[in-house]
Amino acid sequence: MSTPAVRQLKAVTGARITWAVDAGMSSLLEGHPDVDELLLFPRDPFGNSSVSPVARRLTALVSELRKTTFDLAIDLQGRGRSYLLLLLSRARKKIGRGMFPFIEHQLPHRRRTVRHAVEACLEPLDVLGLARPSAPKLNLYSSEADHRKVAGLIGSGNSGLYTLLPAASWDSKLWPEACWATLADWLTDRGKIIALAGCTREAALAQRIASKVRRPERLRLFFGALSLRELKPLFELSEAVVGCDTGPLHIAAATRAPLLALYGPTDPRRTGPWPPGRGHILRPAGCDTCLLPRCRRRCLQALGPEEVIDKLSFANLDPV
Repeated sequence: MSTPAVRQLKAVTGARITWAVDAGMSSLLEGHPDVDELLLFPRDPFGNSSVSPVARRLTALVSELRKTTFDLAIDLQGRGRSYLLLLLSRARKKIGRGMFPFIEHQLPHRRRTVRHAVEACLEPLDVLGLARPSAPKLNLYSSEADHRKVAGLIGSGNSGLYTLLPAASWDSKLWPEACWATLADWLTDRGKIIALAGCTREAALAQRIASKVRRPERLRLFFGALSLRELKPLFELSEAVVGCDTGPLHIAAATRAPLLALYGPTDPRRTGPWPPGRGHILRPAGCDTCLLPRCRRRCLQALGPEEVIDKLSFANLDPV
């Protein structure tokens, strides 16, 4: 979501960009033309039972951060850990997100104002007196090696590839496993190949869905087999991508792949595929975007596979 802002900052100022990023997400930025250096924040540092290695990694990160006196540091996220890194950085000017203390330039989250996350990330450009891009685009990079790896894993002769993204970080964002299996059956009955994609910790979900599918030989499971950056060529080879509000869906939005997005507790006006109108969005009737990771109403449970199949059948999911 922040890549359009960083692209504009790089293009207008020619600055050297150092990006502090969650280690689990770092592959998205490796080799990226707008990024000169990466500083890796430990993945889930407080979920590790062993404190010592995490403390060492955090200490090393802070040490690297403070080696350089930056002209400018920007917190685009506005979370506790990003604020801490902003505070610890040796930057002459600091722009924060959220009303945290000790930062001169503060940009409020303004949660009551409906605006997309991409637009929120562009707000620091206003503080700097820089023009916003006229048509902000998500900017993600993938290499030729990434494309060769994905093509090799899919294999030859597998035309008609559909990628399904059944995993999400919130329980309330999940569509039922049986519905994913029904959708996969409908597609494989029409000669399609199905790629199920996600990260390693979600592999059990993929296996459960695969166990419910009539033709599992037409499935390709990419849970942990691909880095986040390598998902981009997978999506580019897909006839369509179907997924919930999850990180890989937004990677798919950066490609030309047709999208069908299933939204429940989150507001697509804030975190929908970018730009607005990108792809087709399906929402359960009566869902009020509760923004709760766990919701007793479980709205997405009420979205039937026939509604998704109907959209895939008749919605003219053309590439952008």
